[in-house]
Amino acid sequence: MLPPDLKTSLDTSSLLVGPAKTIAAGDGELPLIRRAIRGERKLRIRYLDKNGRDSRRTIWPFALGLFERVRVVVA
Repeated sequence: MLPPDLKTSLDTSSLLVGPAKTIAAGDGELPLIRRAIRGERKLRIRYLDKNGRDSRRTIWPFALGLFERVRVVVA
């Protein structure tokens, strides 16, 4: 049970945090992703798919999940 002001803040947050454990790789991208979420802007991303192939996408992120072993961008 949260007070109404804290409940609203939690319900409208675009940042979801799971159990604490530091993930070293990719920390530099988090501020950019957060700015895109807050500014409701699209991002062009480049990554390696599960088979190690280069892949590029344009995404419109709206949430960021930080978990023990992975980061998830919901777009």
